[in-house]
Amino acid sequence: MLFMRAPAFAAVGQVLSVKGLPSIVLKSDASRLGLGPGFPLNSGDQVATDEQSAAKLHLIDETILDVSASSSLFIPLLIAPDSRERQVLIQVERGKVRAKVNRELERSKGRFEIHTAAAAMGVEGTDFVVEVFPADGDGVVRTSVTVIEGQVALRQAKDRDNPDGVKLILTAGMSYTAAAKIVGEAVEQDAFRSEDVKKLEQSAIDSVARAARLTNETFLQAISVGNGPGGFGLSTIQAVNRNLSKDPVGAIRQAKTGEALFRKNFRDDQFNDRSNFVNVTIGFPQ
Repeated sequence: MLFMRAPAFAAVGQVLSVKGLPSIVLKSDASRLGLGPGFPLNSGDQVATDEQSAAKLHLIDETILDVSASSSLFIPLLIAPDSRERQVLIQVERGKVRAKVNRELERSKGRFEIHTAAAAMGVEGTDFVVEVFPADGDGVVRTSVTVIEGQVALRQAKDRDNPDGVKLILTAGMSYTAAAKIVGEAVEQDAFRSEDVKKLEQSAIDSVARAARLTNETFLQAISVGNGPGGFGLSTIQAVNRNLSKDPVGAIRQAKTGEALFRKNFRDDQFNDRSNFVNVTIGFPQ
């Protein structure tokens, strides 16, 4: 089953929280913007982090993506997010990404895949980490996959568009590194071997998960406390904090109002100084 054609610029999710200053290149007009909490993501937008930044993304099918430092990905396709027959495609170009897929798929009809230069991963309900390494001096690129929970079906790069290609099944606690040599447009790659699968101790699995996971608190919104446009002031921040315990629903609504202003102002080229913003956080499940 091939992926369906994706509608242009369809919504695929939003940013939950950030560390440092990650960026996004919009597919719609190729402009580069800074990412902040609540920033909307559309199909084809490229999310990128540098050495000092990271981002947690919430997709519309409830999948959580933790994008580590020095990473880049985009999501060409996310169709029927509420269905077990949904189709999701994520392409990781470099760096490390942890994916927690929270909704089950119909194995014969739904598809959730992550593609890299060296491999394709078919995913069911699972939690796993993908790391893409830069090409070495011989032009060999490597992709490491570690499964925290669930199952991942690994295919060779040549079978990215063939879900029925030969699969190497990885279950919880397993790790595998796929290598491929890029020669022009061609990909040279040996068959994956089950004897090369590593079985990790629980301590090693926990270490991989911790290293790839961002904080478990969502930056629900950012409120201006200075004289910037749309400033809510410190009193509003204090009110939101007080209301979180008394009236969580109302506090979240109040914070989202500020979030909308933040997004509007942060997109404005006339207002790029984020030093006068503070974050109001609430716990968010991973």
